[in-house]
Amino acid sequence: MRAPAKVAIVDDAHLLSLAAQNALLKTLEEPPNRSVIILVTSTPDALLSTVRSRCQRVSFAPLSDDDVLAVLRAHVDDNTDLAPLLALAEGSIGRALELHSAMGSDSATGRAFLAAAEGARYSALVSLAEALNKPEGQLANKLEMLLAACRQQAVEALDDPPRRVAALRRADAIHEAWQAVRYRNPSRQLL
Repeated sequence: MRAPAKVAIVDDAHLLSLAAQNALLKTLEEPPNRSVIILVTSTPDALLSTVRSRCQRVSFAPLSDDDVLAVLRAHVDDNTDLAPLLALAEGSIGRALELHSAMGSDSATGRAFLAAAEGARYSALVSLAEALNKPEGQLANKLEMLLAACRQQAVEALDDPPRRVAALRRADAIHEAWQAVRYRNPSRQLL
């Protein structure tokens, strides 16, 4: 309250609803004196073009895998292999930590889920889907881990075209679900 300037940070701005983004436009057009509004997003294209046009874009380069690994080792107590998380984290420490908390660093977790889902009856699939959606807010990260597992299955099945095609189809479906979770607001239970 006593500082000469005020700063407002809107983290995950891409998650703002269309109504919230439209309401923010007036403030972005005529910000209060001595104030800075920072919109943080990993997907700027999810923001309205009118919002983006009123902002100055500042991009940050991803960190090296070594830097991300060093921070992960400081925050993660176990001695598990963190390499699968590094590939998905894309140079983001926060993203790596989110992925680790979502499914752990064990790359077999996604593979085990896919194996359980393959050929399962409807009631078992519903139970698996409910487990995938918990804890709330981790669904996108879990879908990303499943997508990585599907890609790995496709690579391992290069000599087996039917298995490779099945893995790629699963990957496409999981990618569509991931996009829906990241960029829209779908019914998570139905998804």
